[in-house]
Amino acid sequence: MRMITLELAGFGPYRTAQRVNFSAFDEDGLFLIGGRTGAGKSSVLDAVAYALYGRAPRYGNETPAVRSNFCAPDEPTEVALEFEHAGELYRIERSLDRQVPKANGEGMRNVLGKQSLARREGDDWVALATKKGEIANQLAAIFPLTADEFLQVVLLAQNEFQRFLTASSDQRQNLLRKLFRTHDFQRLGDLAKTIADRRRATLTAESERLNDALAELHRLNDSMATTELAGELESAAVSTEHDGKVPTVARLSSLRDHIAAVAESRAAEATTRQLAHDRARAELSKAELMLGRQQRRQTAQQQLTKLEAETEQILKATTVRIDAATAAAPLQPLLVAEARAEGRAKEARKTVDTATRTLTRLLERERDAARKPLLDSADDLDESSISELRDLRGTLRAAGKIDAEIVTAESGVRTAEAEVTRLEAQLSKLDERMRARPLEQEQLQQQLDSARLRGAALESHVEAEDAAKQRARAASELEAARAALDAAARALVAATSRNKSAAEHEQTIVAARFAGFAAELAENLSHDEACPVCGSLEHPMPAHEQRTDARVTEVDLTSARAESAAASEAVSAANDRVREAERTTAELEARSGGLTSVEANEALAQAAATTTAAREANELAATLERQLRELQAAGDEDAAAHRTISEARNAARSTLVSAMTAAESLRARHDLLRDEHKSVAARLANVEALVEAAERLSDARAAHERAASELATTSTELAELLAASRFNERSEVREALLDDAARTRLADQRDAHFAALAAVRGVLAEAELAGLPDAAIDLEPFNEALARALARSTEAHRASGAAATALVDAERQANIGRAALTQVTRLTPSTEAAAELAGMLRGHNARKQNLEAFVLAASLEEVIAAANARLGEMTSNRYTLELDDDLEGRQKQSGLGLAVLDAHTGEPRKPESLSGGETFLVSLALALGLADVVSANAGGISLDTLFIDEGFGSLDRDTLEIAMRTLDRLRDGGRTIGVISHVEAMQDRIPAILDVIVVDDGSSALRETTSIP
Repeated sequence: MRMITLELAGFGPYRTAQRVNFSAFDEDGLFLIGGRTGAGKSSVLDAVAYALYGRAPRYGNETPAVRSNFCAPDEPTEVALEFEHAGELYRIERSLDRQVPKANGEGMRNVLGKQSLARREGDDWVALATKKGEIANQLAAIFPLTADEFLQVVLLAQNEFQRFLTASSDQRQNLLRKLFRTHDFQRLGDLAKTIADRRRATLTAESERLNDALAELHRLNDSMATTELAGELESAAVSTEHDGKVPTVARLSSLRDHIAAVAESRAAEATTRQLAHDRARAELSKAELMLGRQQRRQTAQQQLTKLEAETEQILKATTVRIDAATAAAPLQPLLVAEARAEGRAKEARKTVDTATRTLTRLLERERDAARKPLLDSADDLDESSISELRDLRGTLRAAGKIDAEIVTAESGVRTAEAEVTRLEAQLSKLDERMRARPLEQEQLQQQLDSARLRGAALESHVEAEDAAKQRARAASELEAARAALDAAARALVAATSRNKSAAEHEQTIVAARFAGFAAELAENLSHDEACPVCGSLEHPMPAHEQRTDARVTEVDLTSARAESAAASEAVSAANDRVREAERTTAELEARSGGLTSVEANEALAQAAATTTAAREANELAATLERQLRELQAAGDEDAAAHRTISEARNAARSTLVSAMTAAESLRARHDLLRDEHKSVAARLANVEALVEAAERLSDARAAHERAASELATTSTELAELLAASRFNERSEVREALLDDAARTRLADQRDAHFAALAAVRGVLAEAELAGLPDAAIDLEPFNEALARALARSTEAHRASGAAATALVDAERQANIGRAALTQVTRLTPSTEAAAELAGMLRGHNARKQNLEAFVLAASLEEVIAAANARLGEMTSNRYTLELDDDLEGRQKQSGLGLAVLDAHTGEPRKPESLSGGETFLVSLALALGLADVVSANAGGISLDTLFIDEGFGSLDRDTLEIAMRTLDRLRDGGRTIGVISHVEAMQDRIPAILDVIVVDDGSSALRETTSIP
């Protein structure tokens, strides 16, 4: 990677836009980043790291902290880096979220930061990614160094590269793990421990299950309350240490068999007592049957006595009554006809009286109103007077429409008045509305301006919501990715175990093959031929193969090697899957922004609410614009309506005058026709009432004469029939009459009585009631015997049930115990082997070195070799780094220690014993060696730009000269090296300078100076 340019603004101490052209220093190859303390030299490196990885080394994960304190709210924080790698030119840009004032001046609004990665194609930049997670993936494919690796090999941050020299084995292992990506070996040890713990837990659980089963069998045996086998079997505890003293299957079976014997004995006793209970119940049932027959006979005898005593009374109440009703039946039609005729005559008389009163009341009302009546009284009514009344009614009916005409005319007047009033009210409302419209227009305009202001940031809110959706989606997928990673890790452990077994098998086969070569050679020896090994013609002691059936052939050897190769490939494939799962998990963690699914969804909901509010504001603005247009159109419509309504009001006033004139003319004619009445209609109503009352009275008199004649005829016929019958009075006939239902009811009552007599006599004649003893049978002795048998049977069944339940439990516990014993026997060897393997992989061995430390030790040796290549020149071959694998104390991890061999004394020294200048030189050599090895392991990537932050101030003149020569050699290799220092001697030696200056407002600015004009 070669850095081309760096642009930053609002970052750290840099408020205004700054630009660094790293290409300008390529000719020099070495440039100094200088300036006074605190001016912002290291912030240049922070900006490079932030551009590439979204975080700065000195700020950790607190990204907002990189924003300049000198920035105003509306000034952005932006970083852009252009770099060249593998012949391609790239540009990465990032900006930070910030709060800016709202347009209306009320509060702040959030402006989301942006990021992008682009590649140069011709004269254009082509975007590769615009989201944080996508940029991380693209950058990993272009430049395969993680942020930690980049900080270790490219940005040698202030004092950071010296810590690696003086770190403990544990601390050095943590750093090397990140750089050389040996997490798999650490996880392998952890997974081996997890498997061993699980197997130990399973074995312990099976042991406890075996103990529990045996204890439960003893409890069941004791609960049987029998002494048949008591004391013959002793309980045996199972040791959780698995020393082999475990109960046998025979001891489990003995307890189960004893419980089975007791259960069988109790079942037989329960059967015997059940038979006794059944016999007692049969005796009780027989006694209850005989007692029931005695009670049935007694009840029938009592019923017979009662029915015989009621027979005479039943006959009187039924047969005699039916005969009288038969004699009265012929007279019933005339009785009914006479009653009906009498009722009609009475009703006709009432109608005559009512009609007379009605006519009289009408005549009196006329007198009370001081009007002369048309009749003197109701008695004077005849056909002639009725005819006169009808003629007058006809005359008034002909003139009766005038009232309606007056009503219509007056209604027209009121309608015209209402229309005039309505139109004047409309004009008043229009005037008021037209006066209020300017104020309403002004209010709508103010609301419109406010809505437009709130909806102006919709685009940024939509982008924020999209980003929140991506984080929420990544957070929801992260859990599944982590599960897949765990599954891949488990598969890797299994593949590693199979690979180990295959390799051991291959070694065994190879050894056996070599061991059998002598025997195969001896088989082909001949007395006349020289030995192909020693050349002798005599073969006194030819080798003999011990077992011909165990001979290993070339086919066996080839098969074993193929199995070992396949197992090794499986480990490689499993390892690839683990790395792919790690990459996926890391990508999802980066895309989720470190949020959980719940937090990401909450952030998404908040972003969606903000976007919705902006959309609603834009919709409201559109609505208000439409309302303003409608309000203006309504003003034009109101002006036109005002003219139209004014013309209609004038026309309505003319109509009102015409309606009032017509109504006055009709009222004058009405006064002539109504006479002494209030109106013509009132006079007509009185006359019609008199005509109706007179006609009703005339009709009632005629109806009454007809009803009286009919009653006389019917009464005469009834009197003749009554005289010829057995009855003296009409009342006797009415009392004797019966309807069909009453006649049937009496007959049924008589028949039911005699049927009951027959039924009772039939019961007493039944054979099963004959010969019964007179004294009632006593059931108490039978009930007591049954209760005793039931109690004995219940107790026996309870004991038998408990024994059967105990037997079922014993069977189950015996099976559980056998299965647990089998599992304990099977699991013990593999559990101990798993525990031993986990301990070895995790460093519980003589060297106190875990598997990861063993692997990293090889990488550390490469780093030491690369560092010593420079350290010898830098220290005139006095110091040499070497690996210190001495044991650490207090159970600390060993195997990754460092020592410095001093050629002057021939003794290794602790790094902490070096002086400040010596520490810097050794640390620099070690850091450069680490950079070489890491870049080589990352695919041999080219690191054309390096930065070293401070540390030169601790060097004397000679040592500084040595350090400068080392940097010159790095520059000679085609690299561009940036050094951060405030040492004046270095400023004299390095003419190319990127100077950090402090401006008047306290912020910083950058100024480039090169040695080549």
